[in-house]
Amino acid sequence: MERLFTVLKISGLTKNFGGLAAVENLSMHVQEGEIVGLMGPNGAGKTTVFNLITGFIKPSEGNIQFQDREISGKKPHLIASWGIGRTFQFAYLFPDFTVLENVMASFYLYPKCGFWEGVFKSKSYQKKEAIILEQAIDILQLVGLDKEKDTLGKNLPHGLQKLLTMARAMAIRPKILLLDEPVGGMYFDEVNLAISVIERIRQQGTALVLVEHNMRLMHLCDRVVVIHFGKKIAEGSYEEVKNHKDVVRAYFGHATTPH
Repeated sequence: MERLFTVLKISGLTKNFGGLAAVENLSMHVQEGEIVGLMGPNGAGKTTVFNLITGFIKPSEGNIQFQDREISGKKPHLIASWGIGRTFQFAYLFPDFTVLENVMASFYLYPKCGFWEGVFKSKSYQKKEAIILEQAIDILQLVGLDKEKDTLGKNLPHGLQKLLTMARAMAIRPKILLLDEPVGGMYFDEVNLAISVIERIRQQGTALVLVEHNMRLMHLCDRVVVIHFGKKIAEGSYEEVKNHKDVVRAYFGHATTPH
């Protein structure tokens, strides 16, 4: 049996805000090509975990390793450059850019053209621009937005705006992609499209971590980690964790099982 490489390893992660522990002694891992769900009621600390991984906030204790590199407390742009992409709960776009321009603008980690290269449109400048254009179109095809490439970001329906944020995150060529409520506010058909996009991203070899209240996405996950008040209370397949007594109590306060 092939041994999978651990892409992300979190050990004893803790984040205190004053006297409140938003995340407490959390340990979890993600292997290459794996989809891991991060579940928990509102306020459980899920987005805080994403902010810790991506360097937006620094941990109080614990370690975060990405491909055997310690990244705890590093700057967000460095963490992104090493291959950790993310989306946010809200669709942050350049509203007056086209869909294609939004993705092209996200290739900020690529080698930059020099000032005079840009002024004189040198061959090297044109070559770099052509590569970015080609790869941006490939990403739009991946997420099913290639036919909308000339549409302004602000004119896309909400669900397609969320897909565009995935496309922008893919521009950094992530080894792991953190999706924070990727189908929040989507209609049923849009959720179906998002699910197919997530599956295609995984097929490319990208590992994913999903924070999502829509339980249809939890069925995509190889494993699910459930946290409550910042602590891990269960881990396993979705079918296993949804019946776990501590998970049922965290969500419902009594013995009722989610579907």
